[in-house]
Amino acid sequence: MEEHGMAKKDAMATARGSKLVTALAAAFAILVASHGAAACTKGTTGNRTADGKAADKEAGGPMAELSVKRLGTVETGTVEANPTTEERIDPRPVVLWAGDQPAAVITYRAKLNMVLRYASQSFDRVEGHGGPFPITDHFQFLLDDKGPAGSGYSSDIYTADIDGDGVDELVLLREQGGVEVHGLKKTLFKHSISKHFRPTTVHRARAGGRDVLYVLFELDDDEGAKERTAVLRVDAGGITRLPLGDAVLRESDVLAIGAVNLPGSQALDELLVFSKRKDEVFLSRHRPDGRPIDTPRKVYVAFSDLGLIEFSFLPQSRRAVVFHHGSEECHFVQADKPVNWIRLVDLAGRRPKFLQVVDVATDPKVIFLAEKALYAVNQEGTYFTWNGSFVPSEKMEPFLRITPPGPEFGIPRVFAQDGGGEEILIVHSRKHQLRHPPFEEVLKAAERFLNPKFVARKKRRLEPTLDEPSLVRDGEIEEEQQKKGIEQRPKTVEEWKTTLPESYAVAVADARSSFTSDTIVDMQLALDRDGIRQAQHPDELKAWLTALDVPATTTFDLYRRGAKLGSFQAPGFLDHEAGVAFRARRTLTTVVASLRPTGESPGERAPIYLVRWNGDR
Repeated sequence: MEEHGMAKKDAMATARGSKLVTALAAAFAILVASHGAAACTKGTTGNRTADGKAADKEAGGPMAELSVKRLGTVETGTVEANPTTEERIDPRPVVLWAGDQPAAVITYRAKLNMVLRYASQSFDRVEGHGGPFPITDHFQFLLDDKGPAGSGYSSDIYTADIDGDGVDELVLLREQGGVEVHGLKKTLFKHSISKHFRPTTVHRARAGGRDVLYVLFELDDDEGAKERTAVLRVDAGGITRLPLGDAVLRESDVLAIGAVNLPGSQALDELLVFSKRKDEVFLSRHRPDGRPIDTPRKVYVAFSDLGLIEFSFLPQSRRAVVFHHGSEECHFVQADKPVNWIRLVDLAGRRPKFLQVVDVATDPKVIFLAEKALYAVNQEGTYFTWNGSFVPSEKMEPFLRITPPGPEFGIPRVFAQDGGGEEILIVHSRKHQLRHPPFEEVLKAAERFLNPKFVARKKRRLEPTLDEPSLVRDGEIEEEQQKKGIEQRPKTVEEWKTTLPESYAVAVADARSSFTSDTIVDMQLALDRDGIRQAQHPDELKAWLTALDVPATTTFDLYRRGAKLGSFQAPGFLDHEAGVAFRARRTLTTVVASLRPTGESPGERAPIYLVRWNGDR
């Protein structure tokens, strides 16, 4: 009986909720049809916030300027989907930066035909023309373990200022042993190696005003191969394959490679390579051209080879930091020390997302996200809190807990700045929704906006009665009678209220729910009626009904370490698959992101927006 009663209560609650949602949707549909046409374009472009007003600086003072501009006509997401063909535009836009401004925004489009076994790929500029774009590729593929018959591009896309002109280039990897570098005006370099090599990781370093990339490839099938891995260096001079020595390339699997830029130097002084031979991991040191400096040294602490292993480039430092994205550990390395040259920090149980390293020149600290909080930890395993600066803590605790702007916002997303820097962008996104006003608010609005006689008639229905048959009400009464051992059914409302208060309370709640949903529709209809149903204070009523519609909104909170620099918003919803590219320089923060108009439908297309926030910080 109890289980049946709970199921019935759940069904009643669902019915009430559905009725209210339907009423809200109907009311909003009428509102949009008659009054919302002009509002649809408001806030999508221009130099103000989504509601047309300038954003206040969080701490007060001068007004901060915000502009939200839609880029081109491209909408990311699924372009075509049927039983034979799927075409999709990646919701992670790629930005080629020129300082703090995007010189170009690139989208990646892939199309797959399973019947014809045909694939096509394209990299297009969202705005502008010329240069090598669009970059396209077409190939046939096999549906067996032999892999593709053609060499397609990897969906992992990289950017870097290879030639040092201050503008990023697009770096594409071939799934079968190749690297290409494309500038805005022309293609700079192309280089191919054996088609049996697959790209795994890319390390980005910088020296002398130019970026240098180290691209690591592993052999897809190493049977009879002379070298198990390959490393390509991409710099202003072109693309070169590095000779890391037989002890690394022929006898081991390379796990990660990283560059060292020593204090006072304007060059990359050394390369560090982690490799695995059988069940042991080694670290080897190499000259910038790849030649070994000495024999590999065995790593004497735990070192997981699961998942992606990545060096974080630390300029002007003798130390290096290695992130293990497939496990819960990171390593601090100082390879020129004869002993105690590697330190393990175990983040067991935290499932970290590694973001950046700060305080490189003094006491490097790894910043990572875990459990909706940001943590900072150094090579000693000491955690830090924030009090205007990092303060050592005696326990593992975060320096920043992430709190959403409201309960309707989903899981926060956290992004480190493109091209380095200490800024972090915390993104909260809310889907479009219809606000469910409480009964008290709707009653007050009805008394304000509707004819008093009409409202009086509706209010009389709020008092439950025993007159008309009701399966739900009678079932509630019968259940409470059995629960309390009362055989006699109440004959009056007063008796019902006194002897069976629980079922009476349910009936009251049901009547209020019906009043709420029905009255919202009545108030909308009253805007277009005469006589007793005619609206009073119609302009106020329109504003009240409009406020029930809560648009999709994305909030960006900018932090440097634990200090909040400011907050700004853009219309639309950031999907969990979408990425955010941003640059924060001086007072200007520039964000490029794909934002879905409502976030309600998984198949909804997402335009690409350029968001600029100029705040005094």
